[in-house]
Amino acid sequence: MNLVTDQGCNALIKAVSINTFIIYINIFSNAIKKKQEAKLISALGRNEAAALARLEREKTAYVDVFQNRLKGSWKRSKLMIVGQGKSGKTSTVRSLLGKQFEPDWLSTLGAEITQTRVQNQTFAPDTTRVWNEVENDTSLNMASELAIGIALSKLEENKEDTTQKYKSNKEYPGWFGPLSRKLMKSLKMSRNSIFAQASEITEEANVAEAEEENLEDEEQMKTEFDSSNPEDMVNIPMRNDDKIKAFGYKQHLFSRRNVENVQSSFVSFSIWDYGGQTVFYSLHHLFLTKFGVYLLVFSSKELLQFIHLSPKERAFIEKTQWNDTPEEYIKFWLNSCDMHAPGAPIVIVGTFSDEVDSQTDLEKLNKTIEKLVEGRFSQIVSNRDLLFFPIDNRSQNGINDLRMIIDSAAAAQDYVNYQVSIWWMKCLDETYEYAKGQSWIKLKYVIEIAERNYITNAAEIGEMLSLFNELGTIVYLNNTEALRDVITLNAQWLLTCLGKLVHDAKIHALDSSEIKKTGLEQDVSMAYERGLVSRDLLEYLWRDKQEHVDFLLDLMKHTILLSEWKAKMDSPDLVKDKLYLIPSLLQEGQTPEKVVGFMCMFDFSERYLPIGIFERLVCLLVSLVGQEHKKKVGVENKGGVLYKNWCKVYLHSLDTSVFLEKKRDYLLMAVDRAKTCPTIFQMLSSMLKRINEEVMGSGLKWKVCFEDVWGASKMLDYEDAKKCKLKPWFLTFNEKAQAQKNKGQEQMLDSFLDTF
Repeated sequence: MNLVTDQGCNALIKAVSINTFIIYINIFSNAIKKKQEAKLISALGRNEAAALARLEREKTAYVDVFQNRLKGSWKRSKLMIVGQGKSGKTSTVRSLLGKQFEPDWLSTLGAEITQTRVQNQTFAPDTTRVWNEVENDTSLNMASELAIGIALSKLEENKEDTTQKYKSNKEYPGWFGPLSRKLMKSLKMSRNSIFAQASEITEEANVAEAEEENLEDEEQMKTEFDSSNPEDMVNIPMRNDDKIKAFGYKQHLFSRRNVENVQSSFVSFSIWDYGGQTVFYSLHHLFLTKFGVYLLVFSSKELLQFIHLSPKERAFIEKTQWNDTPEEYIKFWLNSCDMHAPGAPIVIVGTFSDEVDSQTDLEKLNKTIEKLVEGRFSQIVSNRDLLFFPIDNRSQNGINDLRMIIDSAAAAQDYVNYQVSIWWMKCLDETYEYAKGQSWIKLKYVIEIAERNYITNAAEIGEMLSLFNELGTIVYLNNTEALRDVITLNAQWLLTCLGKLVHDAKIHALDSSEIKKTGLEQDVSMAYERGLVSRDLLEYLWRDKQEHVDFLLDLMKHTILLSEWKAKMDSPDLVKDKLYLIPSLLQEGQTPEKVVGFMCMFDFSERYLPIGIFERLVCLLVSLVGQEHKKKVGVENKGGVLYKNWCKVYLHSLDTSVFLEKKRDYLLMAVDRAKTCPTIFQMLSSMLKRINEEVMGSGLKWKVCFEDVWGASKMLDYEDAKKCKLKPWFLTFNEKAQAQKNKGQEQMLDSFLDTF
């Protein structure tokens, strides 16, 4: 019982008149006079009429989106969190999502993906943002989401206040109040008729299945309206909004969009939190895309400690661990972001800001970053006088400002306002539905779905899939024909599978007791000590259907993350049916004191040498050696000497050894036989070009230098060496026969690379 009097009813009437979305009220056993009752019913009736008119306009606008193949802004972006391991990247993501700080959170394995929806916080100033996590983005009807956004935009353009029609003093009966059973029955029938007509319209438009509302039967209404309440009491039943499903589409989405007041500048994010351990970096190159905002996270605490080292301590670390310092990680990721997404906003974030004791320390941090930037990277988002944003995930200091900065940076990007066809979104929805929970799907099935949705042009299908990949909705690697044949719908599944195999065993160790039960101890040891993985171990780590194992193997092969191992093993116990080399798992090795051979250097210092280039060259060299031994029966393949930082392989077809070493910003190659130098140089150059085109987005830059063993100069650049026909790298007129032979070997290499 609610003790509402005439005075309370007047307040209700005023509220209903102001908030035209109120159309249902349940008041019982209250002493409200009939005059007041009539006014309340009239006010609700006006709102109800306005609601019906609004629903009709929304229905028409919604169906029109599909019938006329309209386009709209999806307002979506990818947010990529990168940086050194244990710098607080995952904690920063949790803070952005409004989650509690967890001091013992485990290091990220591979990458974690989170979908968000951004909105203003209810009853808060416009400067407060809330990022709501969406548990399962694929469960959303994305076509409906976009169609509703387009429809609301169109309605806003042609806004018409239909409630003006009902502003006379004449009472409007509405559907509520003490009405007769006969009238209620007729109203029930007429409303069912409305729903039936709407269903026909939407079914014809192939939009969605009609969802009719379950109204109470006549007996229930009789009980409700023939109650024994006193004559001067009012019974106005309220219907549950959750049950309102009108016009064959998800009407609650319209309501949510209206209630949340989702502004056009707000962007929903697909957040990719990349693991910070260097072993993952070879994988990350596949998933860094152009359409997105990059959040480069570093630990203010750790960088300050490095800054405060004595010159002697600093020099020692830079000499022995140059690639494992806070400065190098920041520099590496600045270069990576710039190479994969030139022009994409980079927001640099310094965590543990509460441990920065003074303004002086803050200035030291900023000065260090300025030195690393060196006037480049104009896409960095500045923070007034600073190049970074200090935050603290424990106290939440700076988090809301960071949300605002990310929102603004994303909203300013052109791709956020790209006009996306509603049929593209419908194709995406139907692809997820067709896959029925499968993590990947063949391209031919997506083409069939696209054609059913009036997308018949191959170029448009490719453009559609590339956009979805750029925005982090799917993974579509289209650099090679083999990769183009498969679309990964569940990116998190793919990243988790790869991370189970390619990871730092010291940080993400496998369950030793479980490994012992399966009898795979030796397989695990071989994988994380020698980089050789057995098929048995892969099937254990990827405990899915057999086709998933084959799919993942093909993916890693075509992205040059692994190669089949054909070499002879040095112990009978290590002989397996199938072995694969994964160079990212190799251990560091002591470089030989003396390297014998003719030297050539691939210099990447103009930009940088990404982690993963050397590893992919090792993959290609090992595969080339393996292919040779398929053709030469009886020739022993020992596989060469392989480490994370250098390798030496023997090519039987050329009867020569190739030494390759990874330095800070260059690759050093040595060839032991003079007459094979031109061929080996062309071979490595071709391999680098393929890796650059098919993995690195053509972002690598390098120059070549040769050792001048006969001249005064130590190294000559390519043009000078070519001009003076530096031997043994450039052939003379008398060596045409050798040139022809080398040309044939180059053609063989091109054929091998195409096959690989």
